[in-house]
Amino acid sequence: MKKSLINTKFPSVLLLSFLFMLSAEISSAQYTIQAVVFALNGAASAVLLCPETYSECIKTDNLLDKADVAIDQILRERTKRGCIDGSLANLEDQAARLANLSAQLETASGMRRTYENTLVKIRSWQNTRNCTAPQDPFRITGVVHKSQVVAGAGGESLAVHWVGNPKFPVKMNYYNVGACPTYYNCINPSKTFTYSANPLIFNGALWCARVSQPGSYYFNYAVQLVDANGNKTQQESASFYCINQ
Repeated sequence: MKKSLINTKFPSVLLLSFLFMLSAEISSAQYTIQAVVFALNGAASAVLLCPETYSECIKTDNLLDKADVAIDQILRERTKRGCIDGSLANLEDQAARLANLSAQLETASGMRRTYENTLVKIRSWQNTRNCTAPQDPFRITGVVHKSQVVAGAGGESLAVHWVGNPKFPVKMNYYNVGACPTYYNCINPSKTFTYSANPLIFNGALWCARVSQPGSYYFNYAVQLVDANGNKTQQESASFYCINQ
């Protein structure tokens, strides 16, 4: 994928001759990060000898082009579903290196490429969600909350970590799964989350009122998530003790 080229220091006929001899199609098997690194390492060495040795300028240009083709194809592969498969961090690092070496080549030889556009293209995906593997169901992976709350002192938060690809809004149901403690009437609060977040945090979910009899009261509660399509996670324990002083 040759970028726009302006050569201000060398004859265009000689440049085209060298490009014709050295340029080659990159095979699909070479569309890997390892191939990109290999090409950029070669370019980094060759550009140091440019322009004293013009063939090294051409070699640098050829290697940068190969790296750019590979980066572009890897990006296409990782984003073909409209989301990001894996991570673009390593690809972005190599694209930044490509742009830097291209600037070095321009300074040394006058060959001007637009490889910085490849870096811009990768960064345009940075706010796109990661793809979730189809075999990874919507499920809870962890529940974080305090084990004790003080009666009448205000509620404590319930944080639920999850994986999967739920359709939002997602509803968090927090409910009693056992006998309600003496002196208490149990309620089953819920909260709806319009936008994706991980964890989902239900502020004030754990709460209990003061009663006349001091003591420690056990609330056997569980939590479950339900998405907009009715897909449910498994039930996870989120019990706590109410300390009535």
